[in-house]
Amino acid sequence: MKTTLKLLGTCLATLVLASCGSYPDNDCSIGNVVIDCENAEVYNHFVAKEQDINASFQKGAKKLTPNEEEQLRIDLVEYYKNHKEDLQSVYLKIKDSVFGARDPLSVYEMRSEELSYFKERAEERKKAKKFTETLNIRAYEVDTSFYEGQDKLPYLVYEIHNTSDSTISGVVVNKVIEKNGEIITPNSPTHYLLSEDMILPKEKGKSVVRPDEKLVLTFEILEGVKIKPEILSYSFKND
Repeated sequence: MKTTLKLLGTCLATLVLASCGSYPDNDCSIGNVVIDCENAEVYNHFVAKEQDINASFQKGAKKLTPNEEEQLRIDLVEYYKNHKEDLQSVYLKIKDSVFGARDPLSVYEMRSEELSYFKERAEERKKAKKFTETLNIRAYEVDTSFYEGQDKLPYLVYEIHNTSDSTISGVVVNKVIEKNGEIITPNSPTHYLLSEDMILPKEKGKSVVRPDEKLVLTFEILEGVKIKPEILSYSFKND
């Protein structure tokens, strides 16, 4: 069963504990609460890793690749595993006196779930790439119009010959583009529900690509933009 997960940035705490600086043997005080300075540093590092993840959701933030997003979560999850006693010790001391402090365990569990999601998507991309390599794909550019009265526009056409024994019922495509030397990945991929105008030979009501048939995908070409479609996953129908 596929998992659909909406990734949301969440603040771990409004507080970053005072740094030990040049006095690592000192303790940090928050009101009447005294925290071992070394543990405070551990807590600060964990908060920083969570803030790195949250920052990726901010408007104007650099678009991360799936591998980069996954690595941020790997770093946080592994850090928690290696320091969970110290992190929970700090949290238990500050949770009643610091507004907004969140249990590191809940953050760990949330980011672990997200990490599972990224690993699942990575596995799907790997399977899709392997399957795509078994197909014959003809890519070409053409000026055409799809509606009566529409001006002809340039399109990149992907004509995918299904040389496999499987019946394809859907594809998910990442419409990656290159502009001014920069690779730009969309915020979300495009899920194609197949229809008769996307399949050759044409047949009224057809919605799947059977063996030896062709799937035709079109992408409008904009001036100064190079299109680099990436097929992320396929759906199959059992005949």
